Amino acid sequence: MLEICSNYSKQWQYQYNSSKCAVVVFNERLKGETNRIFKLGTHTIKEASSYVHLGLKCDPFLRSTGMVDDACNKLRGTYLSIVNSGISPLALNPSTSIKVYNSVVKHYMAVNCGIQ
Repeated sequence: MLEICSNYSKQWQYQYNSSKCAVVVFNERLKGETNRIFKLGTHTIKEASSYVHLGLKCDPFLRSTGMVDDACNKLRGTYLSIVNSGISPLALNPSTSIKVYNSVVKHYMAVNCGIQ
């Protein structure tokens, strides 16, 4: 597939930035050294353990825990920014408060305390 991409870029006269490219090997069970070398044209492409696609962090086993944790951290940060800006949590729309509670607090309790 990398050769197809390389040939296509030559045909349409554009270049890939190989320093921003990476290869993720999915569902690999072996841990340790491998002798794989991925090339895009004449440039070597590194292997990565995760990648970001459309703002979502993905891992080689397609687990969603990292994505959920990142989303909860962003939502928690947003909530704390609102509260620390001087706006009282009581001034928030009740449906917004419920959504934040359900998304952040319940997820935190389920992951860290084993409570469903």
